[in-house]
Amino acid sequence: QRAAAALRDGALLQVLMEATDGQPPPSQSLLTMEHMLAQGDGALEGDLRVAYAGLFHGGQQDSAPPYESYYRDATGRLFGQSTTQMADLLRQHGLAPAAHVREPLDHVAIQLQLMAELVLRAAVDQQRQLLDHHLLVWIPAFARACERCDRSRFYAAAADLLRLLRAV
Repeated sequence: QRAAAALRDGALLQVLMEATDGQPPPSQSLLTMEHMLAQGDGALEGDLRVAYAGLFHGGQQDSAPPYESYYRDATGRLFGQSTTQMADLLRQHGLAPAAHVREPLDHVAIQLQLMAELVLRAAVDQQRQLLDHHLLVWIPAFARACERCDRSRFYAAAADLLRLLRAV
């Protein structure tokens, strides 16, 4: 609902344009998401939950695991070195996931939350480190996996927006 409101009132578009020095963001991705959210008929939330579960927690052949270690470890195993590195980074910045979070610490959402915190702190060097040593290393492969496997197209569009990280 918040995402739908942000798309409808243009707030998300404004943030993305600011992130790309006024250049238009990947418009097709935003249009795809906007269209789906605008057409939502109450069943959309349930449909997206099903798509989320299949895409991010399904079998490895037809899914896009949202974990850095999956893409960086040659075997595709979770809880690799990147998970340990993220635990160290979070600790260095006095952060920890909420007690209810049971995901490996190299989950895309946790990495993006750390980036948001570093932006708020104006910690430019640490932002660059997180980008260069983590996000930019695996996000392209993650976005390609989402594109290949997401039948709903919603999460593929969202993952495509992550390519804006390269513009930072």
